[in-house]
Amino acid sequence: MVEALRVGLPAVIQPLNLLIVVAGTLLGIVFGALPGVSSPLAISLVLPLVFGLEPVTGVLLMLSVFNGSVYGGSVTAILLNTPGTPGSVATCFDGYP
Repeated sequence: MVEALRVGLPAVIQPLNLLIVVAGTLLGIVFGALPGVSSPLAISLVLPLVFGLEPVTGVLLMLSVFNGSVYGGSVTAILLNTPGTPGSVATCFDGYP
């Protein structure tokens, strides 16, 4: 486990990869806030961009879009009582009131 962290951590902390993570998270929040655009659909919309990237960068982009879209679905569920993703339906009941 320590060996995997020693090898993988420098690849993740590169400036381009950190920029991709931030951009992917913001893009995922926008996708998640749109009603009807779920996390798998957000990943499939970003998939053509991944083919031109390095493998580590592409996986980081897909992971950050997924995480951002899950969070973005809860934003509209809390503020507008409209779930952005199907997993945010229960958040409407507790978050909106």
